[in-house]
Amino acid sequence: MVILRGVLILIAMGISYSAAYAGSKKLAEELVALESTHHGKDMLVNAFKKSMEACDQNTFGRLTEGKKIAPEDLVKITHYRELYKQKMAETCEEIGASYMKKLQATTIEFYAQNFTDQELKQMIAYRKLPVHKKLENLCSEMSYIGVQVVQNMAKEFEEKFIKKVKEVEPNVDEEVNRLTDKIWQENAEPAQ
Repeated sequence: MVILRGVLILIAMGISYSAAYAGSKKLAEELVALESTHHGKDMLVNAFKKSMEACDQNTFGRLTEGKKIAPEDLVKITHYRELYKQKMAETCEEIGASYMKKLQATTIEFYAQNFTDQELKQMIAYRKLPVHKKLENLCSEMSYIGVQVVQNMAKEFEEKFIKKVKEVEPNVDEEVNRLTDKIWQENAEPAQ
């Protein structure tokens, strides 16, 4: 009888804890919804795009600037450059959306596990104040965090990007390398 009572008490405590946790999770979801996570996604996507634009300029821009290029090769280069740009943009959006979903889910869990309902309600009230909106606007200066995220996710981005390009043009790497070598050889300074 004593054991049964102890088990029932533990079950009741578990139910009570689950209900409290579920309430906290709901409040945590509300809090995360108030945060400007869409702004974070935009920052991430823009950082990826700037990085990829620099890569594009370094790869294709360097390849073509001031070089003599056969018209048929220029057509291929232009095609590949546009393909890369399109797949870069798609991959940036995909990675940004995926990252933000993961970040939101992790943030919700963190808030729910580490703050009481009362604390979450206080944070929600604070997020609704004009001073918080002002702070939020000023925090964009702290975008170095976004740069760190981009650096950590670069490998995942590169793998997805290359996969997408190869789905459309399976031999794109070999063809771009062949064209690069050909153009550099044709435009090399004669040895003296």
